[in-house]
Formats: sequence, structure tokens, C-alpha cells
Amino acid sequence: MSLNNRSYKIPLLLLSLMLSSLFHSGIFASENEVELSKESAQLLDHIKKGVEDYNKNLKSGKVEFTVTQNRLLKNEKQKLTISKLFLKNQKAKKVEFENVGTWNIVCNFEGARSFYDVRIRKKMEFNGEPLPNWTEKRYQFEIDNEKMLIRELKDSKWVQHPQPMAKDFFRSEFNPRRWGWNPGVFSFAFLIKYAPPIRVEQVEVDGAPLYLLTLHRVRHEKSRMTKQLLWIDPQKGYRPIQFLSSLKRVVKPFLAGNPDGTLKSQQPNKYVYNTRSTFQIEQFNQGLWFPKTATYTLSYDPFTQQGFRNITMQVQKAIFNIPIDEKDLRFPD
Repeated sequence: MSLNNRSYKIPLLLLSLMLSSLFHSGIFASENEVELSKESAQLLDHIKKGVEDYNKNLKSGKVEFTVTQNRLLKNEKQKLTISKLFLKNQKAKKVEFENVGTWNIVCNFEGARSFYDVRIRKKMEFNGEPLPNWTEKRYQFEIDNEKMLIRELKDSKWVQHPQPMAKDFFRSEFNPRRWGWNPGVFSFAFLIKYAPPIRVEQVEVDGAPLYLLTLHRVRHEKSRMTKQLLWIDPQKGYRPIQFLSSLKRVVKPFLAGNPDGTLKSQQPNKYVYNTRSTFQIEQFNQGLWFPKTATYTLSYDPFTQQGFRNITMQVQKAIFNIPIDEKDLRFPD
């Protein structure tokens, strides 16, 4: 279904924790909340209840999945630029990506407890150039509420990291439940607080009835503005089908000097940065809907429908709301 209308230096979980702290302290309060129409407000309340009911129903599970990082090949960037210049009235040609790293993850969870076994396999070069510090590693994480234990396989022996340790070993992409939205978003409740809806409507896409939310956030008046579009499928557990985010930012340059020593003003630089998340939702056991695949695309171009980098999640096995043995929630002996 089509809905057309840095390498990370800070791990996403660490970034998420930072965002959460700012959010609860009120720093992320919106500066442009608008009152929804009566119809939109009613639809939003209906969606909130559907999302809350789904979250309450998802109590435990065992999920095996992979997360793959892909980067656009250098020669494909040239093709992408050409397509934008000369194919404005045609469908842009698909470009090629190279897989530069894969995480194979097994996650068992029940309530606030979870256990992860993560195997990291990364290529040593990209486009013929070396990628520093990219190696094969294996970690295990034992989590109980806010407490996290970490151990790493080194020379065929498990070595536990001392306490306290930096939590940036764990990335939010490891948590399959995060992929219900996208790796960087805590929850639907957090999302609509961060960027409040300005319109909620019912739409039909390829014969399927969906909810379309238009979210908007303005920071620092006209210097920073985010617009987001979110499609939700009420027939599939109120799960998102697609999420588009567009960040517009105006940066004021430094004043330039004239030959006579006076200063002259320069035009501000305008930047637009788009991201896109798409989800293929399938029904698992006990009527639970969950992403079978999900793709998070950075530097997304709406015209070419391509980005310069993407992260893809693929579920191999999943079963939910089953009793989880105690031994499956802790380090094996």
C-alpha cells in the first residue's frame, strides 16, 4: 500500500531518555497548541482508547527479528540528484542501498521484565572505504524495570559489565515494541504531546479506512517548525501504517563584513529534513496485530520516495501473551 498525498553518534535509547526527561520537565511543551474541531477531538479520543486497549492487551511475548542498517551507494546519490532535476514529471528511478550492518535479536518480555540476546554483524568497509570500529559482537541484556545487567561474549567467555555502567550499550531498536511506532518515539501519548494534532480525519487508502492525523509543532517562532502526518489502521489494532515527519529550520548566518569595514546582513538559510516510517502490519496469535516489517528512512525525499539511509526491521518469529519461563528472562547459567 502506497500513501502518497550522522551516522548516529548518540544511541537512540540514550537520546530517548534525554527526550523523556525534557518532556516531563515541560521543556517540550508545545508553543502552538490549537483547539481541535469537535469532530477531530472525538476521533482523537477514539484513537487514544484504541491504542490504550492494545497496549494493555500486549502483556508478554517472544520475538526473533533482525534490524538492518543500509546506506545509499555513492554513485546512487548522483542518480538521485539527476532524477530530481530531469524527471520531475516522471516516477523517479529506484536507487540502490548497501547493507552495512545487521543485528540479530531474540527478545523475551513479560510485564516490566525482558531479556535480549543480540548478535551484531557489521561490514568492515563501505564503498571500498574502511569503517572504523565495526566488528562482530554479541551482547545479552537482562532488564527489570529500570535495572539493566549487561554481559558481552569475549574470546568464548561471557564477561559481565560492572555496575554502574553506561546504558548506551542498549539501543531502542532492540525493543520490538518500539517498532510499533518507530525506534525514536516512546508512545502515541508522547507523540501527540510533543507535536499536538491540529486535524484528525477519516480517509480511505486502497479501499482501507484509516485515520489520518496532522501533527504540528513550532519552536522558536519561525526558526523551527515540524509537521507530521500519521496514518493509523483501526482494523489492525490501531497500529500506524505510515509516519511522515518534515522539519523546517531557518538558520540565521553571521553578519558578513564589507571592504569598508561595515557589516552587511545575509539571507537566512532554510533547511528541510524529512523522515519516513512505513509498517507492514500482520495478525499474530490471539488476535494481536504487530509489525512484520518496518522501515525508518532518514533524509527522505517525497518526490523520489528515497532517502540516503534507512533502518529496516524484519520479524522471523513472534508469539504473544504466553507464559514466559523464569529462565527465559535472565542470563543462562
